Amino acid sequence: MIRPLILTSIFTFSSLFGESVFTAEEFKTRRTKLAKAIPENAIAILQGAPSETGYVKFRQYNEFYYLTGIETPHAYAIIRGKTGETTLYLPHKNPRRERSEGPLISASDVDGAKIVSGADNVHPTEMMGEHLWRMRMRSKPIVYLYLSPPERHAESRDLLLRYEGDIQNDPWDQTEPRYKDFIKNMLRSTSVDQKSIRNQCDQESYGFILSGAHGGYAFCQTRNV
Repeated sequence: MIRPLILTSIFTFSSLFGESVFTAEEFKTRRTKLAKAIPENAIAILQGAPSETGYVKFRQYNEFYYLTGIETPHAYAIIRGKTGETTLYLPHKNPRRERSEGPLISASDVDGAKIVSGADNVHPTEMMGEHLWRMRMRSKPIVYLYLSPPERHAESRDLLLRYEGDIQNDPWDQTEPRYKDFIKNMLRSTSVDQKSIRNQCDQESYGFILSGAHGGYAFCQTRNV
């Protein structure tokens, strides 16, 4: 009786949230490859794409989707070194939004998120700060973060870097790229010296690159948090 129940669950969530061409095992295999590329006492923190600003279908960052299969805006994931243990952090369910845009996997859809991604744990987004603080107090892990802009829609990394350069050269527009702003916010919440980490990122260029279907993933290795 267990097998039919599992198949029913998979069918139900595929129908509700769209059918992925990749299985949870595939996403898990990709994360395992990443986990083996970083030290055991390390974590990779992934930031998902924000909501769209226009009337277009939401598109997840290529990097985030490649490793999780989750197509929910403002999602995050932490992957542990060596084991590949993965924790997803998702927004709460928004019934009003789902009435107009369709179902989205949320923090309350724990089973659905695990079926789609193969993740080990699922929590609301606001819990990530507390979990990072606990890690800092217990094991002080090495942290890997995005170093270059993540891609989505009809974007490429070279065009995104050119876009960043255009903004930096505009004296009246000093908007911080979202992935860089995330680094600052995370460092603030975990009480890490931002200057030392920024300098280390500049010196190292990247923590590692994981090649995959959507190209290379550049992560910046920070000092221990």
